[in-house]
Order: sequence, then structure tokens, then C-alpha cells
Amino acid sequence: MFLKNLSPSKKISISLAGLAVLTLAVALLIGSSAMQTDAAGRYVRGDACGVGVCGSSTFQFRSSAQLSNITFSVKDTKCDKNNVYIQLRMFDKYGHVDLTRHYNSSGCGANATRFVSGYGNPRANIQGIQVIACVDDAGRNTCYYSRYIDNPYA
Repeated sequence: MFLKNLSPSKKISISLAGLAVLTLAVALLIGSSAMQTDAAGRYVRGDACGVGVCGSSTFQFRSSAQLSNITFSVKDTKCDKNNVYIQLRMFDKYGHVDLTRHYNSSGCGANATRFVSGYGNPRANIQGIQVIACVDDAGRNTCYYSRYIDNPYA
């Protein structure tokens, strides 16, 4: 009804404006999808440091239930003859699981690096990951935690 009273040139202008808005919406939708895919393929890093230990891990989320190219690095920073270790804490809908510990018993200031090709969660989708670096104390270990890292596929 609105367009009925307009001249043909105004109708064309309104149609072109509508087409431009539609094109922009499609471009934004495609762009955000590309950004999400790009972010999912990037390496992410978590750092966990405190008194006596400093560690980091880099990895890639490959899918909702898989990590790949996992690298661990952990260093004894206190020189108190206690071993140190690093591990990943994996979160899913059931809670969390602490994965394999990677120890450094090389002593004061020595940095130990390990590479693990991947991890697949058999329980459910991985919602996120946290890096844990610990001093292997007598009794309860002293541990430090990285920020929580969201899985872009979950």
C-alpha cells in the first residue's frame, strides 16, 4: 500500500536500499562464521605459575571432543628439590577430569617440554580446558591454575 503512491524511481531506490541491507546481513553472517572457524583452528595457550612452579600449554581444539598438537612446558622455580608437573583439566557436562601429569624432575631452573599429538574425550563434548602446574609437595600438592579456555566447537 505504501509503495502504491510512490513514483517508479522512488520504488527502485527503496528496492536497491533493501537489497543493500540484505547483502550486508549476508556478508556479516558469512564473516562471523569464517571468524569462528578461524578462531577454532588457532593455537591457544594457558599459563599457570606460582611459588615454585611455572608452566604453560599450547594446543588446538579440533572438534567438540578433540584436542591436538598439545605442548607442555614446566619449570621448577624454587629450587627446593621438589618435582614439578603440568597437566590439563578437561571440563565436560559431567564435571572435570585431570589428564596425565607431565613431570619435570630435572631440578632447579630446568625447563621440561613434552609433546602429545592429541586427546579425544570419550565421555562427552569438551566444554573447556584449564592448565594446572603443581609442585609435588609432601602431602597435598601446591597447584596453580590458568584461566578457563572455552572450546569454540562446543
